[in-house]
Amino acid sequence: MKRRFLLQAYGDDSFHRMAYLSAFSLLNAGVPAESLIFFTDAKDKFSFGCQQIEATRHCIRAWQGDLFFPHRLKIKLLQATAERFPDTEITYIDADTFASAVPPSVGEQGKRVLFDRKDTAFPPDWLELYRKGCGIQSEMWIAGVIGLAAKDILAVCEVALEVCDRLSLLYPKKIEYVEQYGFSAACASFEKLSADHSLIHYWNRSREVEKILSKFSYTELEKITPKRFEEICIEADALRHSIFHQLRLRIKRLQRSFYKRKREMIAKKKRRTSRY
Repeated sequence: MKRRFLLQAYGDDSFHRMAYLSAFSLLNAGVPAESLIFFTDAKDKFSFGCQQIEATRHCIRAWQGDLFFPHRLKIKLLQATAERFPDTEITYIDADTFASAVPPSVGEQGKRVLFDRKDTAFPPDWLELYRKGCGIQSEMWIAGVIGLAAKDILAVCEVALEVCDRLSLLYPKKIEYVEQYGFSAACASFEKLSADHSLIHYWNRSREVEKILSKFSYTELEKITPKRFEEICIEADALRHSIFHQLRLRIKRLQRSFYKRKREMIAKKKRRTSRY
């Protein structure tokens, strides 16, 4: 069975850079260019022999749903990609990742799923809330990587979307991880594989890495080795303590707070007419 790797690459240049780096880390680890699929609004940047799905404003808005939830788009994108590329094992990978090796394949036998890793630090009270809200018992698995066999993708996405939408309406103040629990719940009975030893998922320092990557040309991004990326992560950790950077992060948090309040108002209105 053919295997493809799916990445998001839309938005501003900083996000394009992270996706570009992630892609070339996969290429340098041995993934063929024709196996890469980009959901992108920058066709020219990602034209090195890979497949593309156009990221139009209409599509982005529709896939984010009524609550403008960016991570909901991940479920819809995986669903749409499976329909466009049937009989294909698909490994979705977040843009804020760097591969030092090719992530494990789930193969075709049995029910298996590839996640980034188990989230052992997820707040227990949130986890219980999510379990209660959707009625499915599962641990929380980090969905920065999701690998599924062709036979399982659409069924998993259907359940993940149902859980995501339900929890979003019930708990708009705790919406950040509902898509992740959706995938975890949909794959509760699957054998779990981890990509933890084959890539770095730097979500907790992505803003800092993003700032450092802005100094690199795209050609330079192609040549970053695993050792050099480890050095970049050390630089990113040091950057956290600068006053300017702390101010920048505060502005980002205020923006997130604004959207959180907006989602809460929309969810409250929808709950009046929803079956949830």
